[in-house]
Amino acid sequence: RGEEALRSQLIPEDRALWEVGNFRQFLQYRRAEIARVINEFIKNLPTTTTKPTKELLEEEIAGGESHDLEFKSSMRWNYKTEQIDKALEKVIAKTVAAFANSGGGRLIVGINDKGEVLGIEKDMETLSGGDKDKYELAFTNVIANYLGKENRPHLKVEFVQLKGKTVMTVNVPEFMTQVYLNDGDREEFFVRSGNASHELNVREANEYISSHWAK
Repeated sequence: RGEEALRSQLIPEDRALWEVGNFRQFLQYRRAEIARVINEFIKNLPTTTTKPTKELLEEEIAGGESHDLEFKSSMRWNYKTEQIDKALEKVIAKTVAAFANSGGGRLIVGINDKGEVLGIEKDMETLSGGDKDKYELAFTNVIANYLGKENRPHLKVEFVQLKGKTVMTVNVPEFMTQVYLNDGDREEFFVRSGNASHELNVREANEYISSHWAK
């Protein structure tokens, strides 16, 4: 196929090295060429600086909510009524389900929809001996109750300090199978549409599932 093809496969152009008697020299040449190409590739790789989680979060928050990013003020404390509101737990589960069904995403709890840092301290105060461990346990129970305990291990939870307050991040991967939200005797199916989570009816859900998880 010509000299260019030989070079692309790191084969010596000197045909004398193709002789059976020169096989060892052939191997030496090719080993040296492979090492050269690998070293050249590594040398030209772009260098990246790993930013701390706090800095990454600040950049994400500044960019606002999106298809794969959503903010929630709290999981238990209603800032409008200034009391515990269990309905907020379903809102958290709904967002996680929508991300799981739509390619994954990140939920940040303790940030309002304007991007202001509220923290989860008010939430934690509603728990007996409230701390980050108890709060994560409360989140685990929310996921188990609404989405099934088998789905909790797929979610990565982290706590980060921003502006002197604690926020919780939940990284949701793309799930291999659909996730339903169970509310009593009703199953609900959510997906992301733009920067919001939307419920699909039975027909829409079946069509989405058939296309999204098509083999």
